[in-house]
Amino acid sequence: MFSYLKNISIVNKISTKNKLWLLIILTLLFSSIYSLIIIYYENIMGMNFMISIVFIMFLTLIFIAINWFLISNFISQLNVTTEEIEKYCKDGDNSLNSIKDSLSQFISYSGNQLDILNDSSKLMQSISDMLFETTKNSEVCKEISDKVTRDVNEGNDIMQKMVEAVLTIEKTKEGLAEISNLINQISNDTSTIHTIVSTTELLSLNASIEAAKAGMTGRGFSVVAEEVGNLAKHSGSEANEIESIVEKSQKQIQVIIDANQSRVEVGKVASNAALAVFGAIKSEMFGISSRSENIRAATWEQKIGIDQMNQGNSEIRNILKKNITDTVNLIRIYNVNVKNFKNIKELGDILKEYWKGDK
Repeated sequence: MFSYLKNISIVNKISTKNKLWLLIILTLLFSSIYSLIIIYYENIMGMNFMISIVFIMFLTLIFIAINWFLISNFISQLNVTTEEIEKYCKDGDNSLNSIKDSLSQFISYSGNQLDILNDSSKLMQSISDMLFETTKNSEVCKEISDKVTRDVNEGNDIMQKMVEAVLTIEKTKEGLAEISNLINQISNDTSTIHTIVSTTELLSLNASIEAAKAGMTGRGFSVVAEEVGNLAKHSGSEANEIESIVEKSQKQIQVIIDANQSRVEVGKVASNAALAVFGAIKSEMFGISSRSENIRAATWEQKIGIDQMNQGNSEIRNILKKNITDTVNLIRIYNVNVKNFKNIKELGDILKEYWKGDK
């Protein structure tokens, strides 16, 4: 920036310090010559002339000494100042280089973190989508479990009705047993009828024999005895038929009782087994429904957490982007400051050369 000053030829030929010394010497010479001229025109001679010359030389030496001290002190301070400026510029340049390296590393690190966060955000979004699907599937599973539970409850009600029907059949068995007892009683009564018929037939035969012995006198009695015998035979025949019917009825009732008993036992076992199975299914379905609800709730909470993390990552990404932008701006400021330090150092060198001249 200040390099154009170096192109001034007088700066390269003679330093400002020497020019200042030259100006002082010329001024002193002019003053001395002027003083001598005054002395000459004033006709100062002899001892006064010598005193005047010595006084002028003494003042000149004092003036030269004072100017030498002031100029040397000024040059010394200027050298110290330019050296400090050079040192500060060098330290500032080193600090800025260190800052630039740190900023470059920060940009690289932030870029890597931003890439990682982008990948993490995509992964979290995928996980969130899967958790959402899992939640939907859990809800469907719970609905299916609830439907199966309702179906099991309906089946359980049906099995309860079946058990009630089996109990009704078992009660019917008791009624059939009472009927069988009545038939047994009828059979016993039929046996009594057979005994009465046999006795009646025997009495009828004896009456016929006695009527035959009586001849014409017992003829009417013989007819009655014969009718009584026929009635007894008919009653015996009817009693045999009743006994046959009763026996068949007893066998059929026993078959029905045995069949009902077997069916009742099978029905009881099957009903109890079915009730146990339905109870186990109901319990398992309740467990599945409860676990599905727990899975749905836990999955939904995880989805909310993932969404919050994803939102946090988005905010972090925005912060990293802002930090990268700010860092780039800092690097631009760094470049400007480096240029300023360079210009200051160059100005210090020019001032040093300006006062000292070329070495």
